[in-house]
Amino acid sequence: MYGFILQVVKMLVTVVILFIVCWGPKLTLDLFKRLRMEFVYYTAVFQAQVRSLLKKLKKITIIA
Repeated sequence: MYGFILQVVKMLVTVVILFIVCWGPKLTLDLFKRLRMEFVYYTAVFQAQVRSLLKKLKKITIIA
């Protein structure tokens, strides 16, 4: 009897984790939009952050 309940709980936890992994990014961006935090998800800002990170990585790999 307890084995069946344990199996159901494991399945429920798995479904909840998969839901969070799949929908988390979209829900986070929607929250940013509602809070008027547009600077977080603007494409230009994201691209600038990626370029900056790539420049830092190039400096690190050249030295190493």
